Amino acid sequence: MKMLYESKVIDYVRKYLKQKGYSFIKNANENQTGDDLIMKDCKNRLIIIEAKGETSSKEGTKRFGEPFTKSQCKTHISIALLRALIKIEEKKCNFGIALPKNKINEEIINKIQNNLKKLSISIFWVNNNGNVKEINNWK
Repeated sequence: MKMLYESKVIDYVRKYLKQKGYSFIKNANENQTGDDLIMKDCKNRLIIIEAKGETSSKEGTKRFGEPFTKSQCKTHISIALLRALIKIEEKKCNFGIALPKNKINEEIINKIQNNLKKLSISIFWVNNNGNVKEINNWK
């Protein structure tokens, strides 16, 4: 089974949001720091997406081509949540986390879904075939 790199997750979510009428601002790649994907909605409100892959995209690394462990997934999601909290506080934007739809990620997110709703953090589940399912918690 082909695993999703972070850049593919970003591409799929960008295409999904463009189809929903959002305007593209910019996106980063795996070698850049900063916001992974920035879009605008029809009200000119910034939408910032933090994306995570399910394996390392860097050849020669220990995890290249191997799925991230449960511990690594928890770490990646924790980093995304911290980024969400900071961005929401700083910019008054909508924030989403884009993740590969797999058992580990779903298990972690299911444990915190009620809090994601309270914080208005949306989740974008991305399948290997490019389908995106949005759990929209934006108010």
